[in-house]
Amino acid sequence: MIEPKHRLIQAIREAGYETPTDAWRANRHKLDISQDLMISNTNGNRDISRKAAEKYARVFGHTAGWYLYGDNGKANAATDDGASKAAAPDMVSQLAEVFADLVKA
Repeated sequence: MIEPKHRLIQAIREAGYETPTDAWRANRHKLDISQDLMISNTNGNRDISRKAAEKYARVFGHTAGWYLYGDNGKANAATDDGASKAAAPDMVSQLAEVFADLVKA
């Protein structure tokens, strides 16, 4: 499994920079993060936050989700009991329909 730090390094190289420091120097105002944070993100000493991922996405391309989770940019939907979080919006819709029916009655 590719880690977020590897995806960040990949994006930096795809953007044409040899090192994270080069990328930060060229984009420090657009990124609006410290050089230390970017270096810590690329070496894995500090996890990439959602906010930092959004900034990386804006400057280097891809989506914030891609930096954090990979492939399709979404967190693993499996829960401890094997159920899917993807079903949650469906359940909310169903509950809304049931509630609407109860209000009508």
